[in-house]
Amino acid sequence: AAPPPLRAPAFSPLQPLRWFYAVVSLSSRPGVGVPMPPATRTRRLRWRAPACPRVLAAVVLSVLLPASGGAFAGRHAAGRAAKAKVLQPKHAHSGGRGAFGPPEGSPRGAPPPAGQRWSDAQRVAYREEAREMFYHAYDSYLRHALPADDLAPISCKGIEWTGGVAATLVDSLDMLLVVGNASEFERAVLWLEDNLSFDVDVRVNVFESTIRLLGGLVSAHQLVLLSHERGGGLPGLPALGKDVLLPQYDGVLLRLAGDLAKRLLPAFSKSKSDVPLAWVNLRHGVPRREVRHTCTAGAGTLLLEFTALQRLGDSQAPWEALASAAASAIFEQRSALGLVGNTLDADTRRWIKRECSVGAGVDSYLEYLLKSFLLHGKQRHLEEFAQVYAAFLRHMRFPEHGRWLYDVEIDKASSPKAYISSLGAFWPGMQALLGDTGDGALLHAEYGAAFRQFGFLPELFSPSNRQAHPREKSYPLRPEHAESAFLLHRATGDEAYLRSAAHVLEALRGTRTACGFAAVKDVKTKALDDRMESFFLSETLKYLFLAFDPDSDVLERFVFTTEGHLLPLNSTLRSRPSGSSLQDRRMDAEAHDDAAQLGARCADTLAPLANRSTVAAAAAADGKDHALRELARGRRCAAFLAAHANIDALDVRSVETAPAFDPTVLSDVKGAAGAAGANARSEL
Repeated sequence: AAPPPLRAPAFSPLQPLRWFYAVVSLSSRPGVGVPMPPATRTRRLRWRAPACPRVLAAVVLSVLLPASGGAFAGRHAAGRAAKAKVLQPKHAHSGGRGAFGPPEGSPRGAPPPAGQRWSDAQRVAYREEAREMFYHAYDSYLRHALPADDLAPISCKGIEWTGGVAATLVDSLDMLLVVGNASEFERAVLWLEDNLSFDVDVRVNVFESTIRLLGGLVSAHQLVLLSHERGGGLPGLPALGKDVLLPQYDGVLLRLAGDLAKRLLPAFSKSKSDVPLAWVNLRHGVPRREVRHTCTAGAGTLLLEFTALQRLGDSQAPWEALASAAASAIFEQRSALGLVGNTLDADTRRWIKRECSVGAGVDSYLEYLLKSFLLHGKQRHLEEFAQVYAAFLRHMRFPEHGRWLYDVEIDKASSPKAYISSLGAFWPGMQALLGDTGDGALLHAEYGAAFRQFGFLPELFSPSNRQAHPREKSYPLRPEHAESAFLLHRATGDEAYLRSAAHVLEALRGTRTACGFAAVKDVKTKALDDRMESFFLSETLKYLFLAFDPDSDVLERFVFTTEGHLLPLNSTLRSRPSGSSLQDRRMDAEAHDDAAQLGARCADTLAPLANRSTVAAAAAADGKDHALRELARGRRCAAFLAAHANIDALDVRSVETAPAFDPTVLSDVKGAAGAAGANARSEL
């Protein structure tokens, strides 16, 4: 269903006022008052027409082009028409404004009764509902927001936070392939080739620009290369079929990624240490009076994207070395307890906020240390992860209070802070990747109980009084709980995690509007906020779709970035990492050989992350793919061993018998998965 055509309004007594408003508006704006396509609207015009001809042009256009409702209105309305023409939604749904729930006839999942197994039909119904939700959000963004960065789903307009560089479209590229829509992926890439430019005068956050924009471009580029390498299709995503993606592809996504990274480079070069600054201007670099502090996650969550960029052949700067040095600099600043703080001065590397957390400001730092090894085989970062991971478990657990990981001071972790961050819901999923499914199950059950109590997960909440934080009480459609449900289900095969994912999807039904899905402003009143951030498409709906998809099999072929982008473990990455030192290369080579041997030996000890119904068939059909799976499993085993060597050394306390957030949850919630995790150390 294409967007409705623009219609000429009937003449009214207000028309002269429209002409006057057009004249006044255009006399203070650069450029002539003619409708501009989206490619022009994303850039500043370099030429400014003289005032008098511009005024005359405005009057003439107002008279001759009544269909636009005046020149000023035409500038924006025609822009929207041009955008829709370039990327016309193919799957648009038109529920009424403020509609809650999918249109009539759309799929809607329902879980099986308690104690019964999920049928394929029940899983597929939820998968198709997640697919429909994605298309509703994606099509609404194309209709009402492109080339703005995010969508305002209540007012049905765009929101710009990086200068209007189509952030949601870039962030959604690989999700189009996950749902099997290769044709829309190709149209989106062609649109970006013609329209995307990062030459905008806007201040952006280095962390957010890296994980959303740089990650989206690098991921899509690698997926295209992988499709070419295989002669069509992508491993683990059979819905795509066997066609080659973009047969005439010339590397435009990598060029765009390199240009963006170059514009982020001043964050490193203008810092007086290895820790990058948090903010840059995409056109002018680091302003003179820019803030000099950054958070741990902001500096330490660049490893995957920057390393991939360098190994794909972009040599404009030592991207890998810069990101690796930043992550290690954070590690070197850990306290005597082995903990890292939240915020530090980028120039002096001194902690400003000495509070350790698995939530905002710290969360993805640990995730990237682990994934840097799982994807790129970076042994140094595995050793750093193992030490920090064990320290977190040792000093942030208080079994007398509950099963949570509490915020603590890095120098004296003697008492927990009052509030839990919803961002910490990613931790059980990270533990599933590592093989600690028992611990992960316990913490995931706590977050699941909180989700059911509040209806959503508020940004901060207190486990003691079971109340959301008085100010941080929103739910911006975050993905972490769904992500952990997906990863734990694939790691254990336990269908209880499908029910957990279903809770998230069912709650999201209540956030639907005519133009997308709206964030929840207050989890108590369920009032909605006029914002749909790009991660809702790139992460939340992706994890929900994959959780219920019986055909996809991606976890031993790809590593997900913290923004949910798929980075493949394959030969399209160059084997010679030019950004690493000779010593690091030797360590990585030894770790690679060890992992390759471990993969075959520990397959029966740590359950595979693969879709169990496809493991044998895939191994028989593709020997190269089987070798890749063994490498992935070997690295996972190596990470498990390294982490537990440090855990044993610190005598980490168990929280299995600690009081649960929901007393009705059984203390042995980890079940068979937990028993398998407990036995894994001794068997390995």
